[in-house]
Amino acid sequence: MGMERFEVLLEDINRKMDLLVEGHQMLNQKIDRVEANLTRQIQENAARIDRNAVAIARNREAIEENRRAIERNREAIERNREAIERNREAIEENRRAIERNREAIERNREAIERNSEAIERNSERIEALERRFSRFEREVGEKVDTMTVELASHCADTSLHASASAAGLG
Repeated sequence: MGMERFEVLLEDINRKMDLLVEGHQMLNQKIDRVEANLTRQIQENAARIDRNAVAIARNREAIEENRRAIERNREAIERNREAIERNREAIEENRRAIERNREAIERNREAIERNSEAIERNSERIEALERRFSRFEREVGEKVDTMTVELASHCADTSLHASASAAGLG
C-alpha cells in the first residue's frame, strides 16, 4: 500500500504540476497578449502624442500669426482712428468754410439787390437824361436853324450894303 499510495500521490502531484504548468502557460500567454495590447496602445498613444505635438506646434504658429495679425489690425485701427480724427477736423473746417461762404453769398445777394436797385435808379436817370438830351438837341437844332436863317438874312443885307456902298463910292 505504500507504493500505490506513493504512485497515486505522484500522479496527483504530476496532475497538479501539469495544471500548474498549464496555468503558468496560460498566464504567460495572457501576459503576452496584455503586453502586446499594451505595446500597441503605447505605440498608438505615442503616435497620437506625436500628432498632437505637431498639431500643437501648428496651433502655436497659428496663434503667433493671429497675434501678429491682431497687432497689425490694432495698428490699422489706430491709423484709421487718426484718419477719422483728421477727417472730422477737415469736415469741421469745411463746415466753417461753408458757413463763411453762405455768409459771403448772403452779402453778395444783398449787394446784388442794392446794385439792382441802383441800376434801376440809374436807368431812370438815363431815361430822364435822354429825354432832356432829345429836348436839348431839338432846341439846339431849332436855334441853329433860326440862326442859319438870320445869318443868311444878315449876309444878304451885308451884301446889299456892300454893293450899295461900292456903287456909291465908285
